[in-house]
Amino acid sequence: MNETPARAKERNKNGSVVFVSDFVHIAGDLDLLKDKLSHEHAGWLAPLAVDTASEESSGTKIKVGSNALLAKVVDVTLAEPRVRDDGVVIPMKWHPTGVSKLFPSLDADLELSSLDAGICRLAITGRYRIPLGTLGEVANNAFMHRIAEDTIRRFLTQIAEKLAA
Repeated sequence: MNETPARAKERNKNGSVVFVSDFVHIAGDLDLLKDKLSHEHAGWLAPLAVDTASEESSGTKIKVGSNALLAKVVDVTLAEPRVRDDGVVIPMKWHPTGVSKLFPSLDADLELSSLDAGICRLAITGRYRIPLGTLGEVANNAFMHRIAEDTIRRFLTQIAEKLAA
């Protein structure tokens, strides 16, 4: 289906939606890890924090990025966990702080599930809207999507380390 000029203009104004997904494996008991992830946010999210909730934000501020030069502080908000027998899903959002129009926000699900006895999968599946119209689209295609993927991987790895500890 071809995109109409009006639709293309609207997409460029609002930014395209891009999906991102990644996972890591964690050795451990599903029930123990599920409990830590769904009820002990202070145990895994707080150590990543650079600041806590304030009057201006409802979540925890953490620094994300693929390296120190490409890091950004985001405000992370976790919704009520959806606990199942075979895992848990926690809806999460992160919004950039400061000059936020230059950086995308992320809407995602953080999911823990069992793969095998003693092995769990921690995954993030989500989406972000590319900021800055056509310029943002070009940057995202050239390099920013790889940075977003690396950011998600680093975030997952940090959480997995905290959960496994």
